[in-house]
Amino acid sequence: MKNAMNRMNRQRGFTLIELLIVLAVIGTAIGVAVPMTGRIYHWGQNKILSWQMAQVLRGAQNYVTVNEATVEANAMAGTYVLPVSTLQTGSPAYLWPSLVNSAANGGQFVILVRRIAPGELETIVEDFGGVALNDQDCGDVSANLGGDGGCVYTYSPTTISGTDGGWSTAIANFPGTAFTPTVGTPVAATYFEGTQIVSPYLHRYPIGGQSEPQRMHAPIDMFNNGVSNAMSLGAHATAMATVAAGAACPTAGVLAQNASLGLMVCDTTLVWVSAPAGIVAGDTLLPAALQTVGTACLISGQLGQSATGATLYCNGTSKTWQAPSATANFVIWY
Repeated sequence: MKNAMNRMNRQRGFTLIELLIVLAVIGTAIGVAVPMTGRIYHWGQNKILSWQMAQVLRGAQNYVTVNEATVEANAMAGTYVLPVSTLQTGSPAYLWPSLVNSAANGGQFVILVRRIAPGELETIVEDFGGVALNDQDCGDVSANLGGDGGCVYTYSPTTISGTDGGWSTAIANFPGTAFTPTVGTPVAATYFEGTQIVSPYLHRYPIGGQSEPQRMHAPIDMFNNGVSNAMSLGAHATAMATVAAGAACPTAGVLAQNASLGLMVCDTTLVWVSAPAGIVAGDTLLPAALQTVGTACLISGQLGQSATGATLYCNGTSKTWQAPSATANFVIWY
């Protein structure tokens, strides 16, 4: 009898341990499954949102390609809000009329157009007013859209950053509208040159009739590396007063003129000195032949010197060496 009771007690204890093990396994499975289920749900929502944005973007691309002159005229005064409904009406329709303008995260799609320069437009499609996405989900939507995709991330709240950093544009480029993108807003962008869609990426080789693929819209950080085999480096001129030899200067390599229109350079001790005969490249002077006013030159904006030490520049219109006027003092930043 006693042996039988011992066997029953051992059986109950073994059953209780089994139960505890099963409960532990179930708890662990729930702990793993719930986050995974949530992540799968977000993944599905991101896919739907990406698909929706892609449809609106394609519709906007087709519409602007056909109606570029009208869109550019509307963007002359500032940011132009192109209604999504405009793409759905008329014949042909550029977007399915049955597509409801309601994003998967509760927002609506808004198309903003800005005029960069004559014949050049930047168009973005944003998911406005919906639940702000975290950086991971916003990055997923951007990646799903490919090179056109982008997002306003928490680490850069004033910039729309393209997929893998392929492009960027400042939010301030789209002023005067209630539909300003904010942090957590996914965006898709397209650039137009005339009626042609151009890539937001910088191209290694020229594309006929298009300048945008070879144009940078952000500073380049060479990370302490040099630039080799460059034929020329161009720069913009900024008006400033004439300088005197020995006076302090801000940055080594900056160029200016003295009162006699002679070329001055800021040396490594940060004082102005008379530049020897040469052509400017970076913060060094490369020996070169002296130039004569009126003779041919090759590169617009290139600087040189005459036999008397006066500053000359290559006129971009006539492609000849010219002397700047007495009031055209300048500094060139390289």
